[in-house]
Amino acid sequence: MKTPLFSLIFLGLILTLSSCVTIYQLSPAKNNFNYKNNIEYEVYGMSSASQQATGNSRIVAKKGYTFVSVKMKVTNKTNETVDLDFSEVSLLDLVNKIEYPVSFVYQATVVAIPAKNKTTLGPQKSLKRILLISYPDKMKPELLEITGERYEIQFSK
Repeated sequence: MKTPLFSLIFLGLILTLSSCVTIYQLSPAKNNFNYKNNIEYEVYGMSSASQQATGNSRIVAKKGYTFVSVKMKVTNKTNETVDLDFSEVSLLDLVNKIEYPVSFVYQATVVAIPAKNKTTLGPQKSLKRILLISYPDKMKPELLEITGERYEIQFSK
């Protein structure tokens, strides 16, 4: 009984290690974007991979694309509850200005737990989300768009 389970775990480990992951080195403290009325979006991590684990399954990017994982913290600095819609966040390439919308939203946990695109954020509260975006392979994402407002992502030199 242990042999099939061991083989399954070993196969899963091999599949996990075989996917190539690129981690983007972000410039510290320069990726805080003050969005309308004191709603702050902070990009604190970015990486790309050809496939993504989603709980008990795996999704694979279509040919010529990769999944860019954008780790984001949103802070409500107002005294009112605000509505957030992560489907209004996208990446743009600098050359063609093509918009690449969010494909999946996850809670910022060790295990990929799906989250809703739309949520509310209480006054003086923060939340973290991981946004998964299908983006052209071999292109570095440099522009973030939040409901029509564009922000340049700052990378370390």
